[in-house]
Amino acid sequence: MSNLSVFQYSNAPISFRKETGSLFVNATEMAKGFGKTTKDWLRTKQSEEFISSLSTVRQISPTGLVQIIQGGNPELQGTWMHEDVALEFARWLSPAFAIWCNDRIKELLQIGFTATQPTIEQLVENPDLIIEVASKLKMLRQQNAEQQKQIAIQNRQLDSLTTEVVELQKKTDYIEVILSSKETVTITQIAQDYGMSAKAFNKVLADLKIQRKVNKQWILYTPYLNMGFVHSKTIQITHHNGTIGTVQHTEWRQKGRLFLYEELKKHNILPMIERK
Repeated sequence: MSNLSVFQYSNAPISFRKETGSLFVNATEMAKGFGKTTKDWLRTKQSEEFISSLSTVRQISPTGLVQIIQGGNPELQGTWMHEDVALEFARWLSPAFAIWCNDRIKELLQIGFTATQPTIEQLVENPDLIIEVASKLKMLRQQNAEQQKQIAIQNRQLDSLTTEVVELQKKTDYIEVILSSKETVTITQIAQDYGMSAKAFNKVLADLKIQRKVNKQWILYTPYLNMGFVHSKTIQITHHNGTIGTVQHTEWRQKGRLFLYEELKKHNILPMIERK
């Protein structure tokens, strides 16, 4: 297949030329259809900055990006622009034209042709060319399928990671609430974190064998007694008959509060701040 491909845009021919892995577009033909010349754009500051930056990135000299061919084969005469420069030039001429150019460039780079009448005639005359093109199409489809598969896997991983981060943030928020206080707290205060009354929360802890009631006071079971989770506070009270007495009142240290958080979480009992 020839390295030169000619397409029609608004009934005007636009030539594309393949050269060592890159494409060049006949910018003279591009500009003609819009009543302009390549010099109109090449003299702008925009084009100078773009070509200079592209030259540095692609490691191609400016004269290699914009080629002026005079003499020789008439089909090759004119100003030719590297595909990247041609697209920038096309955007300057017309956004719709730039999209058309981009589509032609992708087709030529990926499968080596686009469906124009001359190409169809070449396919009819050369059956081997059909096999070559079909093989390229099959390879491209396989590559695209694999890329879509990898994208789907990455999206699932990202969703999972996002969920983990959200859950971790919720846990962090509640732990920060706990650690921000150095004082002991009552069971009523902890129960409120879980949207429960003190009575209901005490029953949950009793059902989980964390505490039991002895002489009207909640006492931790033996495995937790010496862990420093709670503090017994003596409170003075006045009886109905006017006499003064005292009662033992259990309060939780922050260490114990963290213990309760971890234990309750094992049974899917979460503080309000961590619930959806």
